[in-house]
Amino acid sequence: MNRSPTLSTLTRLACVLSLAVPAATQIFPPAPQPAGNPSTPEKVQLGKALFWDEQMSSTRTVACGTCHRFASGGADPRISIHPGPDGQYGTQDDIRGAAGVVRQDQSGHYLGSPQFGIAPQVTARNAATLINVAWVPEVLWNGRVDGTFRDPLTGQVVLVGGGAIERVAAAVPTDTVEVCYAGRTWPEFITDLQNRTPLALASNVPPALQAFVAGRTYAQLFAQVYGSPGVTPVRFAFAVAAYVRTFVSDQSPYDRSLVGQYTMTPTEAYGAIVFTALCTPCHTGHRHVPQHRRAADRRGRRPLRGHAAAG
Repeated sequence: MNRSPTLSTLTRLACVLSLAVPAATQIFPPAPQPAGNPSTPEKVQLGKALFWDEQMSSTRTVACGTCHRFASGGADPRISIHPGPDGQYGTQDDIRGAAGVVRQDQSGHYLGSPQFGIAPQVTARNAATLINVAWVPEVLWNGRVDGTFRDPLTGQVVLVGGGAIERVAAAVPTDTVEVCYAGRTWPEFITDLQNRTPLALASNVPPALQAFVAGRTYAQLFAQVYGSPGVTPVRFAFAVAAYVRTFVSDQSPYDRSLVGQYTMTPTEAYGAIVFTALCTPCHTGHRHVPQHRRAADRRGRRPLRGHAAAG
């Protein structure tokens, strides 16, 4: 099993960002956030701990950061193959996915999978980048997750709009391919999580995050962040989403050229012309995040696979 990267990845990212244009000259507008989940510094820190903690998985080997790696553009660089709809490896419909956990029961006994045996299961599509995802109203490869977020336990609508990131975050703890044993429920996950010390398996935790955790349990941190006791699916999703909305990349030469801070070379300028002509049907707006994935699927495009699924 490939372990997730340590939090030194965050430290390296912080160093890169510190060399960019100062925050006072941020090019993008502030990342949008749903009114029902306003961001706070403490909520972001809690989300950061949850995002990088391998204790989120029942095997203690997989965190969100296992599949979403900044050094690879926010996606998963590992070579993991799903056999595709025909169930056969080595055929045209094979899919490059993201490796998760071996199928197992609550006691950790391997159950085996028809497709993967006792090897780690692989998702049917690769992990999409989370960088600049705050501006994407519908997420995942085919845009099937919109902004209406419901409480996973009650089904009640919590966010009418803008909650696509929250929806994805709330789905992960009970995903038996990505992180957990067969049949794990939210109450079981909460019982396991609340008394754990955040990032107990991690190394090179950034000082600010160390100071925030300060040896306390998740239950204590949730109470501090939200002002009352309780580890709930909604609070979990809110914290992770608040952290993910800080994944903003707007200091590339292209971004800076839009506001007169950089002059493209002739080669770069020609590349921009080609990109505009060929790529903008899917990558629209100044952030160039995919906006028309659902339309592409409706046109009959086959499931993303191979290199097309890797970004």
